[in-house]
Amino acid sequence: MSLVCPIGPELNLLDPQPASCHRIFLDTPLLDPRRFMALLELERKGFTHVTLDMTYPLTEGSSRARLADRAISKRSLLRERLDQISKEAEAAIMGDRVAILVLTHRRAGEDRLP
Repeated sequence: MSLVCPIGPELNLLDPQPASCHRIFLDTPLLDPRRFMALLELERKGFTHVTLDMTYPLTEGSSRARLADRAISKRSLLRERLDQISKEAEAAIMGDRVAILVLTHRRAGEDRLP
């Protein structure tokens, strides 16, 4: 089993071009701090990145209207945050042409859940 992780756009395999070679292959999906920083430094070579916060507030405010909306739609705060992260990632990739998404939970704390 291979753990190789390609990063970058996979272009048309039936029409190879020089841009098709503009990819990075990691030998493992886990990165130590040194390799992570090296990956982020590739921005100068066309591998732009964006950092998305994966945390969400412990309490988002408990207005009756907001709680009622959530009860009616049967959606949890976690589900709403996951949908929001998905939209942020899609916008970064499709709109901003970002090559690397960094998902972080560094803002987690007493009032924010990862």
